[in-house]
Amino acid sequence: MNVSRRETHDINRFDIVLAILYAVVILVGIFGNAMVIAVVWKTRTMHTATNYLLVNLAASDILVLLWCPHTYNFAIVGSIPEGELGDNLCRFFIGDPVDTLCIGVTLFTLSVLAVERYQALVTPMRTKYTLTKTSVVYAIAITWILSLAISIPDFVLTHVDTSEGRCLSPLSVEANTSKAKYIAVLITFFILLPLLVITFCYCQILRGMFIKKTICAGPANLNSEKKKLATLIIAVTVAFYIVFLPFGIFMLHAAFSRQDPREGRESIGFQIAFKFLTFLIVVNSSLNPILYAFQSENYRKGFKNLFCLRSNSVSPYENNFALGEQGQIPRIHLWRAV
Repeated sequence: MNVSRRETHDINRFDIVLAILYAVVILVGIFGNAMVIAVVWKTRTMHTATNYLLVNLAASDILVLLWCPHTYNFAIVGSIPEGELGDNLCRFFIGDPVDTLCIGVTLFTLSVLAVERYQALVTPMRTKYTLTKTSVVYAIAITWILSLAISIPDFVLTHVDTSEGRCLSPLSVEANTSKAKYIAVLITFFILLPLLVITFCYCQILRGMFIKKTICAGPANLNSEKKKLATLIIAVTVAFYIVFLPFGIFMLHAAFSRQDPREGRESIGFQIAFKFLTFLIVVNSSLNPILYAFQSENYRKGFKNLFCLRSNSVSPYENNFALGEQGQIPRIHLWRAV
């Protein structure tokens, strides 16, 4: 087995600072997402379709963070073994295929959550399409199967560059026009389509809340809860735009650019942009527990119970605001759901 250290990649301060930031974000993200899973698992009243989707989201985010190679990527470039062993290390650990798979699961889960909330708030009478604790299992399975199917080329094409001892994949900055079509498909299914679904669903919800005022029109004391939900929806949508859309545009530019990919890679600005946008994706996996769970009263109480080692029994007050067994939400308490 030939293992050699190439001298073409130097460790600089930016790489070290970025590695430290990655380490902090990864630790915080794994802890936060694990807390979400623990609260749902220990609290029986939270065993609902929506919370199961949040658990799936948390699980995929944990895998993104665990498999993120960028914490130490600067230190291993040039030291990756060649041959089949190196290729497999790139495919399943050092490279990005596993992250690509899990990010796809995350985005599809966000889409399912948006559709589920749209159905519950905008068209609550159409119970035929309501997710239940049973049917949500199939929805979760579809997110993984579809993501895996789209990610297969990434697993197949990822390999070791024997000249430099680094992992190359369709999402590497060296991506050339032969891989551009796959990148276009990946970005379409993983970014653009979920973006359209999420934007449509949340715009319809906001329209019903503040323009038509047909969603949960009730006592004035519910107005503050409406604002909280609106804030959450806006935060989710903005986070999606900020994190994934710029990365998608950047990758499309790199794939379809006529410039020699290796020349582009050597550009300092190009490298910094690529590393920064990739870092934002990892940050997003750490922020999801805050955007989706930490704003929920039930989750906050669940976290407190875990830390205080108290009984996880739910008081009658909490039961009033918990999701029903079939994922249905009592209308009067809709804005406390999840």
